[in-house]
Amino acid sequence: MCGILLVKSINHIPIQNHLKALDHLRRRGPDGQYWSYRNGIFIGQTLLHITGTDEFYHQQRNQFTAFNGEIYNYQQFGSFSSDTELVAETLRNRMFNMDQWQGPWAWAWTDFDNIAYASDPQGERCLYRYQDEEILIVSSEITPITYYRDLKPQPQIYHSKHWPTIQSTPWQNVERISPGWYHDHTGPSFQIDDIFRWRTTHAPVALEEAVEEFSLLWSQVISTMRSKWPNGLAFSGGVDSAVILAALPDFQHLYTVNTIGKDKIATQVKQFLTTNQQQALIEIPVDQERWAANFIDVIKYTQLPAQSWSWPGQWAVAQKCQERVLFTGVGADELFGGYDVYERLDYTQNRSVSPYSLYADDDEHMIQLWYQCLEFYSGDPKPATLMMDYLIQITAVDMRGVDLCTQAWGVEPRSPFLHPRIIRFALNLPWSLRQGKPVLKEYFKKFWPESLIYAKEGFAGHCNDSYDWLDINIARELNRHQDWRNILLATYRRHVQPNLFADQTIVDRTENQLAVH
Repeated sequence: MCGILLVKSINHIPIQNHLKALDHLRRRGPDGQYWSYRNGIFIGQTLLHITGTDEFYHQQRNQFTAFNGEIYNYQQFGSFSSDTELVAETLRNRMFNMDQWQGPWAWAWTDFDNIAYASDPQGERCLYRYQDEEILIVSSEITPITYYRDLKPQPQIYHSKHWPTIQSTPWQNVERISPGWYHDHTGPSFQIDDIFRWRTTHAPVALEEAVEEFSLLWSQVISTMRSKWPNGLAFSGGVDSAVILAALPDFQHLYTVNTIGKDKIATQVKQFLTTNQQQALIEIPVDQERWAANFIDVIKYTQLPAQSWSWPGQWAVAQKCQERVLFTGVGADELFGGYDVYERLDYTQNRSVSPYSLYADDDEHMIQLWYQCLEFYSGDPKPATLMMDYLIQITAVDMRGVDLCTQAWGVEPRSPFLHPRIIRFALNLPWSLRQGKPVLKEYFKKFWPESLIYAKEGFAGHCNDSYDWLDINIARELNRHQDWRNILLATYRRHVQPNLFADQTIVDRTENQLAVH
């Protein structure tokens, strides 16, 4: 995976300033840095080699394309050496077949007169944007933006279970760009693709038919996503990660976080595993003090709040991961109806009632989003609520954590449940097959006994119990959920550090840090 930085300024900025900002992204791309600076436009990329070679970056060209992601089906568009080459040629020739790309992607482009940038429609990858009268900055992370502007953190009020970054971020005038939109220097220009277009006329209605269709589709998706490099798996012992393991049983390592005293499932994961898989298992014990340390590290590195209590665990897995590619099970609950709360909600057309996508009564953007979800499902609030949860909990919380935590350690995340073909399949299932993950559980039972399907437990980690190690002081309440909100806000305020690396000297350039002219 890679890091992207694009800056267009009417004022001259010394190249050293740009390179210092780009250096922050080197953890996302430890294999090299490539950049060009002309006509007031700087564009750079830090590179993690997964597909192809770096030969593309050594070729002379009048345009520069910075790419982050994987387009699994890139070879169907021509004899390209890599997906990066596909992206560059698509933009150079203005072919605009991006709605057919399958995989997570974000890119920035310039011919040093014009600029453009975009991210995938499913919200798996993202870019952050800042613009004022003098400068436009687009980056894979927020911290590089703080090298150019003295920004102020502005924590937001949020109403959902976790702290989402849907459009705005906790930084003044920094926003997350709209998924699936082509942007130029003025902002969103036109829509490349939209998840709300992913409705199909055919969908299985019986469980047996759905499982059969899913099994074939899942095998194809996993096959296309498998990397030539060794692969790792974040393995919780739950249905989602087990379904991945069933389709790809020869992972180099399996990583299991055991939040000590909380997670009873993690201590039993060996029941799922063959002898070879048990030898590949790396168990990561996380007590209250370790959880708090990870929590603070995430904030300091990302300059964002640890938006969900899952982020410290993701950080721990990424830190231990020995592979370049890490598979995760993110997205399955929202797409296939895995949360128990879905069976208890009093659904209404008026708004989402899920705790994962609650919003303020006067939030016009969220209201509009809700009515888009309702329209997608012809007014049925039940699947519309799951759609809303996907857009809030997955694209604005969970995937942000997966992306930032793994790539901070030079690891590429791959999340099969977010493959566009799997998303389309899940979104079009009837409601009866989206309560309690029946499709995934039936697939699971092809490989393991039903007795190994455990209820979720311990996934919240030590979010409240780590308070004594967070170096904060809040008034504790009787409501643990409200305590968690207060802890999250106080910890962010305490540990966020604008211009975190501003006083560091510029790292010496090596042969892999190349100016492309």
